[in-house]
Amino acid sequence: MIIPSHMVWGYVFGKGTARFQRTKPNLALLILVGALPDFDLFTRQPYGTLFGHHGISHSWVVIVLISLPFFYTFGARTVPYFVAVLQHPVFGDLIANHIPLLFPLTLAEMGLDLSDSNPAVEVGLDILGF
Repeated sequence: MIIPSHMVWGYVFGKGTARFQRTKPNLALLILVGALPDFDLFTRQPYGTLFGHHGISHSWVVIVLISLPFFYTFGARTVPYFVAVLQHPVFGDLIANHIPLLFPLTLAEMGLDLSDSNPAVEVGLDILGF
């Protein structure tokens, strides 16, 4: 998926979660955190390496660990943002690419890799999100 798609799906999943909680999240922040794992594009490390694109920033374990202080500080109000950022690797990249989802347990990459095998499905998901 492309970065705007991650942003849109972060908004969709975060806003949906907030509806169940009956809270009103900051929509701009939902959009931002949806693309947050892609900050690794700016590290200048090779793709698929530990700190390169689709490295540890796409690991649900790392995302959970980084989110713990926010849960401690803000409690349940953190949930929509947590869901928005977690959808990036679990929904977006797991479907479209392959990522080390279980780092640090393993660096083995998982995913359906639809961006290579069936790009029409990935484009369809992008359109559906928008």
